[in-house]
Amino acid sequence: MKKASSNKKSNKYIKIQLIRIVAMLFIVICHLVQEIENPMLAKLSQFFNVGVYIFLFVSGYLYGNKALENVPKWLLSRFVKLMIPIYIFLAFIFTMQIINNVFELKYLIIYVFNLQRFFGYSLWLEHLWFMTVIWICYLITPLLYQHRDKLKPVFILFYWILCCIISYLDINIGQIMFYIGAYLIGYVYRNIDIKEANVLVIIAEICGIFSIRLLGLYFFDNTILYNNIIVAISHSLLAVLLYLFICKITKTIKVIKYEKLIEHFDGLSFYIYLVHCVFISGPIRLMNITNSIFINIGIVFICIYIYSLLLQKITCQFYERIQN
Repeated sequence: MKKASSNKKSNKYIKIQLIRIVAMLFIVICHLVQEIENPMLAKLSQFFNVGVYIFLFVSGYLYGNKALENVPKWLLSRFVKLMIPIYIFLAFIFTMQIINNVFELKYLIIYVFNLQRFFGYSLWLEHLWFMTVIWICYLITPLLYQHRDKLKPVFILFYWILCCIISYLDINIGQIMFYIGAYLIGYVYRNIDIKEANVLVIIAEICGIFSIRLLGLYFFDNTILYNNIIVAISHSLLAVLLYLFICKITKTIKVIKYEKLIEHFDGLSFYIYLVHCVFISGPIRLMNITNSIFINIGIVFICIYIYSLLLQKITCQFYERIQN
């Protein structure tokens, strides 16, 4: 009986790991298609951006199911896990900027304090806006924990209405609030019942949301209504649906057989997020290294993987030193 319980728990966690890998893959593809010289493919980036919402939703879901007793200790652990790899990565990028004579001191200060989503981005570091958002989510988590039993689904509806209003007053703050909203959905729906979800219904809902997105793109493209509101709400809903879809289909696949492989890439997912733009649009851009786009993409993925492993190893060694 104990073994069966352990396998059930392990299988559930493997699904979460798999979902995080899918989310990270979407984010990489989102930036990849932007660099391919094809306007139609570039349009797809706004759909693959759902990976950010999936990650935020899953993070909210996970922390919504965890007890939070020692807040300072928890925040410190989040800071160390989040910022140490970033600082190591920043050392590399700022060195490349100095070599290329494009370094600006103000951005060093902005990124050290993780405020880039508010005060602007440095060259080759634009994708780190997400770090500001996830840190805000961590900061509000203790407050959410204090009121977790009072948070009801209707709270999300009122929150979205507030986000819509704010978007018309300040686009940047509105976007940040919508991203935080994906985390809130995961936290509020931490007890979501996967068993009751129907795969066919999920697929139909996903198709329906994509249809709304396409209509919004056609009629309202480059407006606050589409760029901020329709995109954000549809991505938030898609994050939940894709989470349910992946959980359901993995029931028919014995993912436990691929436990080590999934665990490996899940452990690398954060590092992949940090380094992937280096080879896609950054200081070591490889998208035009040959005349074949497929060979270029293959080389980019190989380099991302190797650099991610290197950054992970350096970070782990740093953790070991500060612990000793």
